[in-house]
Amino acid sequence: MPSPASLAAVAAVAAATIGGYAFERANAVPAGVRLRELRAPRPPAPERAKTRTEPGASVVPPEATTMSSEGRRYVVGLVPLFVLVPFFSRPTYRYEVVPGRVWTLEQKQGIGLGLNTAVNVRMTCVRLGGDGGLLLHSPIAATGECVALVRDLEAVAGVPVRHIVLGTTLLEHKLWLGPLARAFPGASVHVVEGQYAWPVDLPSGLLVTGAFLGASRRGTPLREGNAADMPWNPAGARPELVHTVFTTGPSITPLGARVAFNEAALLHVPTGTLLCTDAVMLLPRDPPDALTRRDLLESGDDGNFAIRCLRVLNFFDVRALAERRRARRRDAAAPELTEAEQLDLGWQRNALIALYFGFANLMDPGESFAALAGNGRAVGRGPFARPARPPLVVPPVLGVLVYENAADEARAFARRVARLGKFSRIVPAHFAVAEGYGPADFLRAFRFLDSSRDVTDWPEPDVRLLRQVEAFLSRAGVIREASS
Repeated sequence: MPSPASLAAVAAVAAATIGGYAFERANAVPAGVRLRELRAPRPPAPERAKTRTEPGASVVPPEATTMSSEGRRYVVGLVPLFVLVPFFSRPTYRYEVVPGRVWTLEQKQGIGLGLNTAVNVRMTCVRLGGDGGLLLHSPIAATGECVALVRDLEAVAGVPVRHIVLGTTLLEHKLWLGPLARAFPGASVHVVEGQYAWPVDLPSGLLVTGAFLGASRRGTPLREGNAADMPWNPAGARPELVHTVFTTGPSITPLGARVAFNEAALLHVPTGTLLCTDAVMLLPRDPPDALTRRDLLESGDDGNFAIRCLRVLNFFDVRALAERRRARRRDAAAPELTEAEQLDLGWQRNALIALYFGFANLMDPGESFAALAGNGRAVGRGPFARPARPPLVVPPVLGVLVYENAADEARAFARRVARLGKFSRIVPAHFAVAEGYGPADFLRAFRFLDSSRDVTDWPEPDVRLLRQVEAFLSRAGVIREASS
């Protein structure tokens, strides 16, 4: 018979699970939607619905389709280790990017433990030509809602999901591939080369899918130069998807072939859409719908748990910065932040912590945020004035810890991407879809690797912590010194 202590432990875990699930369900108001509501009156419902709405689907303004009734439950890890969030409930938001050809599905993904740092994570669905079916790129959690939204696309397109593509070796993306592959048993699974597990390496079929799928499910891996071998490019036909692969290999880490950061970039030729995972990003000035109102209100609160801890430890000089902010607002007789202002502040802090781990001014992040998202100022004069385009950039954490230490490979990768073909849209796995951005913009994002110019999109005070992390990893022998 179980001991009282065991029964108490089981009861505590059950209570944490039930309470956590109820809490996440009750705090799922999309931050982006709420911010738009605060800034402007809501238009009539017919004007909000820009995507096709199926029975049982609800439309979240301005253009996201959801199916919450299909289920959002998805538990990651072991209760109550609340590291990867959401832990219990993951809403999914679907958007139409190219009518009838390209859609995206987004969820929230972040770190708990009081840090409250999260971003959107995106899976892209592409309608291949002819009877090629649907292709899912960069898997996300296969909740009931997510699967229903993809099944709905199968009905709309009249073809099933035939391919699932994992274009990176990073855990936070390959974690979702196994459950998604099991949800669509008719799809072949294609992964970028170089998959690994640590400390015990596993066969690729088990590592990536979480189940023995059999040879029929393991599709052709993505390697440099093998686009013609992929099933979506039949012999004699014009290629539909072409790709190139960034591979670090032994140049960045003494662990060599066992540990690598690899990423594939795929160009869908008919729509001019470039698919990537983490290579580049476009930071939106407004938060994505996948983040919740509660997330950003907490991040925008000067007294939140993370800031209180940083003040105790005085990391990032938070004590002085907090006092300076408080004195400035007091001297200016500034009123309390409005909800919209607090959501804006929370989004800026949230995004920058995810990108830098720590940056120059946690209390007043506006200047650091503008460096990545653009300042919104107009360019041109008079009738020719228009808002400046935000820059397409390499995420700082990836640029400092990976690309700068494999500069030759990264430069070559950027040039190969630019030569894949014409594209005017870049769909990464995080932040915003980059509409109107092409090969020249992709190349520009990698200009920080040009040793002949001192050019960077990241203010040096903001990357100070990343430089310290890089130095630590170098001393520990995890990464090698940067190549020239």
